[in-house]
Amino acid sequence: MPGSKIRLGPTPAQLFIYGIIVTLLVFVADSKDALLALALINGVPGFLLGARRYPFLTLLVFIGIWGTFLNALLLVNTGEPVFSIGLLVVREGAVNATMIIGLRFITLGGVSLLYVSQIKPRESLKSLEAELGLPKGIAFSIAFALRLLKLGEQDIREILQMRRQRGARRIPVTPSDYESLMMPLLSLMLERARWVGIAAELRGFALRENTRRTFIPTLGLAVLVLILCVQVYFIILYG
Repeated sequence: MPGSKIRLGPTPAQLFIYGIIVTLLVFVADSKDALLALALINGVPGFLLGARRYPFLTLLVFIGIWGTFLNALLLVNTGEPVFSIGLLVVREGAVNATMIIGLRFITLGGVSLLYVSQIKPRESLKSLEAELGLPKGIAFSIAFALRLLKLGEQDIREILQMRRQRGARRIPVTPSDYESLMMPLLSLMLERARWVGIAAELRGFALRENTRRTFIPTLGLAVLVLILCVQVYFIILYG
């Protein structure tokens, strides 16, 4: 329309598609150099923007990398020695496996944090329906999942506080510690999702008309396309 302003930042739908494409690129790339490029492009801005808002989600990424290292020591600790931890000798196979999977973790974690830190659930619901034409049930589920992330952060803090009052460790270390953290968290999320779904149906969510398809041009979309082209170039270059 004449006189209308072009939106600067990308819409939630555009960021959502970007995240899906990056996820595919992560599994297409099979060299450490290409994965390092993906991790730097997505991980650095993602963690810088999302770490303060979602510190526990950020911590889960690094816990996943540590778990990968322990798993690699058991399964692929072969080749030339790289370094030793006491009597344990860490070899090339374990280091390479940890680096490759760890870079994938960082890329996926970074692009996820980038999305959830920039998008509001209500705006995401409208954008996914209008721009991508997703069924309203799927769009609602994605938007609600974004809302659950923030609520999950609060739940984790409360669960950790209750664990400290019972004399448990301040920081979970053993598998039983993580079980005592995750089981009540999952229970709360499932119960919350159940009642939100019931409330949505009581308010006539199933009867709501679908949003008309539309396209929103943004400068952010052009930037995302450029960044994707750079990542594809690195994958081809180091492939």
